[in-house]
Amino acid sequence: MGMTPLHLAAISGDGDMVRYLLLSSADCNAVNKDNAKPEDIAHGHGHSEVGELLSNMRTNPSMGSSQQLVPTNKPIGRVKVKIFGNSGVGKTTLIESLKCGYVRSFFRWHPAPRDVTPKEKESNPEMRRRLFEEIPAHNDYTRGIDIQQVNIWGPGDVSFWEFSGYEPYFTSYDHFVGERHCIHLVVVNMNDTPQERLKQLHFWLNFIRSHMSPTEPIGFGGCQLWPARVIIIVTHADEAQLVRNAKGEWEMEGKAALVNGLLKMFGSDLLIVPHLYIMDANEAASVEMKHLRTMLYEMKNFIVQYLPPLLGMYDATVTTLANWAKVIPNFPCVTWSVFVQYVRSKVNLLATDEHISELIRQLQLSGEIIYLQTNPDNEDIMVINPRWLCSDVLGTLMSHERINDAPVNGRLQLEYIRVLFPNCEVTNIAALLEVLHLCVGCQVNEEILLDCPFLNALDRTEVKERPDAVHGGIRLILTPGMEDQLPHIFARIQTGFHRQLRQRLNDVSLYQWGWGTKVVIANDMEADVILDKTLRHLEIRCSGPKNQRSELFAFQDCLCDIVFQILGECCPGMYTQWLPLSPLQVKDNLKTPHAYTSRAILLAQQEGETSIKLDENLSEQLSDVIAFGSSEVYACMNPGFDLHVSSLSLYARYQLAAHLDPTHPLGYDWCMLAISLGLSDALPRLDVKEAAPLSKTDGILALWSRIPESSIRVLHDKLLQLERNDVVDLLLCLAPLYRYTPSTGGDGTQKSRMGSHSTDQQHNPSPAQYALPKEGTLQTLPAHDQAGLNLEDPALLSSPTEAAPEDVRVSVSGTDHPNLLPAPTAENVENSVKESTAAKVDLTTDTPDAAKDRHKVIEATPDHSVVESKSEGLDDEDK
Repeated sequence: MGMTPLHLAAISGDGDMVRYLLLSSADCNAVNKDNAKPEDIAHGHGHSEVGELLSNMRTNPSMGSSQQLVPTNKPIGRVKVKIFGNSGVGKTTLIESLKCGYVRSFFRWHPAPRDVTPKEKESNPEMRRRLFEEIPAHNDYTRGIDIQQVNIWGPGDVSFWEFSGYEPYFTSYDHFVGERHCIHLVVVNMNDTPQERLKQLHFWLNFIRSHMSPTEPIGFGGCQLWPARVIIIVTHADEAQLVRNAKGEWEMEGKAALVNGLLKMFGSDLLIVPHLYIMDANEAASVEMKHLRTMLYEMKNFIVQYLPPLLGMYDATVTTLANWAKVIPNFPCVTWSVFVQYVRSKVNLLATDEHISELIRQLQLSGEIIYLQTNPDNEDIMVINPRWLCSDVLGTLMSHERINDAPVNGRLQLEYIRVLFPNCEVTNIAALLEVLHLCVGCQVNEEILLDCPFLNALDRTEVKERPDAVHGGIRLILTPGMEDQLPHIFARIQTGFHRQLRQRLNDVSLYQWGWGTKVVIANDMEADVILDKTLRHLEIRCSGPKNQRSELFAFQDCLCDIVFQILGECCPGMYTQWLPLSPLQVKDNLKTPHAYTSRAILLAQQEGETSIKLDENLSEQLSDVIAFGSSEVYACMNPGFDLHVSSLSLYARYQLAAHLDPTHPLGYDWCMLAISLGLSDALPRLDVKEAAPLSKTDGILALWSRIPESSIRVLHDKLLQLERNDVVDLLLCLAPLYRYTPSTGGDGTQKSRMGSHSTDQQHNPSPAQYALPKEGTLQTLPAHDQAGLNLEDPALLSSPTEAAPEDVRVSVSGTDHPNLLPAPTAENVENSVKESTAAKVDLTTDTPDAAKDRHKVIEATPDHSVVESKSEGLDDEDK
């Protein structure tokens, strides 16, 4: 028939295939035996878009430049610098000083000091706005997130993202935090007390850590292989009457102890510069400001060298987007398909979906756009003017002024939104807020309202006693130190209940107040999801008829799933553990009912006990505590001690690595554990020097997990034999309580879920969450002598090893660190440990194919000129 491949692609209507053929120099003027061009074939088969593409390429071939679609040798020239800190610490002033050029920095005037005296709180008795009772430190506080694309002296092009310290905004920050390939600045005020400064530092460092997805493989000692980079800045040094040293730097009492404490607490997850930048944020030409510029320059260069090179059409797209944003200034948001169509029509007709996905990643990396994922039924959204969303929309809606005006029940009329944003279509703003999971549209008396839980300030209704009902519940325990994040996430959990419960359950009613949600379903079952009085723990208290115990367990399980999902979306780096509440005390409606620890329940299971002590005089049945007294549910629960070792969460594996990887004084470390588990043959393969050292403990557990009998009980007993009571206690705290495996369902599948703690909350990264190195070197943190950083400092050299974060997958042969495997089936029992250790393992991992021979250190000479030094190999002390 004389068909060319382009004709055949036109028949199928596959646009990307047509583009690939055109990029391969396919002739769009070729005709078949019927004298029909590919565009005629496409139109004849109803593929108008493909036909129009072929027609445009035939008449204007310059719109399909192949050079624009290949990577250039030009790296991404801009990285994000995200600034965190409470209101009034000087974040805005710091940015303005950094923006000063070399000459201008000597003429920067000190502005008049702001009045940071707290204003008197409103006397309105309805103003019980949860977090929002806190008022801004000053009238000029940053609204939302202030984004600036600037070129500054030293680092060059950067994208500043200044996060407001006003607490109501924290609820929305998870959409804009979590990238590892940027620089984080945490700012505190020297005028605050040492205790307050430490509290703020802990909060913000935990905030950053909680938004970073844990990665695999696990680094040596339980470290992240690609940690987020953090610089700590202390402002208002001039007002605190500090003195300068001989180098002109401000000195602060207890500086070394503070830095060492932070490195010890956060060093496994965050790469914190071991130097406090103490400064007057108004002095743009100060010594510390110069040192900060140098550090920003070096960090930027380190990050950029691991980013993929720019696509050829990047620059043209940036220019096009800037013009496009001017055309649609009132609502600069577009769907994926509109964005794709626009880029193809204005930049390159031959850009495939793969090219555009890569382009979006690079635009997100440099702060040009914001990519928002929606539910599977809708298209994702691109915000082509990030400042509009973060400052104009969120900065206005969640400001202190608007919160005071909002209804106490948090339900906003569409007219309220129209008044706030008169130039925007109100339905577009409402849809955007729903995509951000800040509100849910609802209909009340034929009126459409936006239910915004973050604005809800209602009090809890009276609790009705149900003496004849079955009671039970669970308490959510978070990673130590991250409990302060829970109040800011709770409104998102409430929004999740509103969105999902009506999809999962029939005849459900929802009642929400400031710190809680009541869920009632038709069969007389109800649950209260509340924050306890400390606002540091979440509780789910359920009750229902005695003849529906199994249904009550499923009801609680449904609520848990929603909470897990929301926490995984908002704080993927936050570990959660469920502790069962005492049914008797939940029934008595105690404000703080007793929560049974994992240790107590696991030890009861180990001893074969059917009850557990509430106090010296009272015990409760285990089936009542974890299964609402349902014998059917309890019979389907496999005790946590009997579960396969692969049931341990990623967080538990990180903690085991942190305790067992370091050398033990008596030798009771990972090496002795391997011998105890019968894996002596694996020691030579694991005890090797690596460019990116991985966890030896996790490697041992991965190999051991191939044995069917490798249970948590056996691991517990082996650790007891090694007299590692500290690790035994850790295992008892982090092991799952049970695995619930009901009988085979009607679809022939067997469903199961873990009890006591959530599975690891790693959400799928969006195209915007691009991660980084394709190859890497073991590198210490950039340092310079003028800042007092010693390259031989053990604290510096022990920083987590550099490696690639998520999304860049490199097959590493010979590292012999297999992933932790699920429990083997009967079909592969014959795979012995000896056979598994004899073969090499190809592991898909986040670790880069790091350079084997060089240890690259970037440092600065006393005159602050950057040099690169390379030393062959690594000795034991450096490693």
